[in-house]
Amino acid sequence: MASLVQQMQREALDQATPISQLLRKVKLAAFKLQLQEGVAWAEQELGGYTGPGQAYPDYRIIRGAPVAQNPVRGDYMPISAPPRVIESISLWPVTQSISSLEELTKGAGPLFFRYSPDLIARLNQQMSLPMNLPVMGLQVHRSVAFGVVDRVRDIVLDWAMALEANGVVGSELNFTTDEQKRAATMTINIGAMNGGNLNTGDITGTGARLNQGSQDSSTNTIAGESQLFAEIEDAVTGIKDAAAREQLIALTREMKASQGQPGFLSAYQRFVTAAADHMTVLTPFLPALAGLLGS
Repeated sequence: MASLVQQMQREALDQATPISQLLRKVKLAAFKLQLQEGVAWAEQELGGYTGPGQAYPDYRIIRGAPVAQNPVRGDYMPISAPPRVIESISLWPVTQSISSLEELTKGAGPLFFRYSPDLIARLNQQMSLPMNLPVMGLQVHRSVAFGVVDRVRDIVLDWAMALEANGVVGSELNFTTDEQKRAATMTINIGAMNGGNLNTGDITGTGARLNQGSQDSSTNTIAGESQLFAEIEDAVTGIKDAAAREQLIALTREMKASQGQPGFLSAYQRFVTAAADHMTVLTPFLPALAGLLGS
């Protein structure tokens, strides 16, 4: 019988193996190796990233086209809003369980991620022409769902290969004490984690098998502006360039002080300009900040 590590390697290479089955083996292996972070990652992928203020791996943040449903014809049309707003609402955290995403890969046509009601109301205020469009969201190619699933397979395969390279193979269901010690120095490389300040809501699509109820947990509801700005400052402290770090902290505090006032737009624009060289760190916060425009 193949060891648990060898089973993970084989199943990561086999597209016919359900991703949920593979992740359950990851969870078991991580538990047997006493790697709590690995257990936690597998559980989040299996259950979805649905907690309040949840951080997301970078491979679960996607880019798409902001669109609105034509109330007359029923088709989708591009949202007409200032470019800075369009840019900030073009990112989306894919929060659904990995098994749900795997089901979506079997459908056809684009996917549609519906914005929260509060963000839709704010976007209607930003439209070039005064309108009241009730359905807005992000339209993306269905292949993005496959991309997330495939990335998870790659992460599992890389980890299983690294375990074997370091002498951690185990038996069918167990590992030796020495293998546990070897594994303790290793991590599952899932990439950067991004702050939980992106939109959440419905996901639908032609042939889609998932249609979750709308969640209003996004910071675009402006229930936690103070937490939003605190998280931005916390992220900015990791920027090595001292001058850029100080400038961004100052602009963050200026946005916080001017939120709900005419000066917020100017502070927001200067913040986005200053953040241009640090988008890897700050892009996850832009949709939430855009939700404050016009407030």
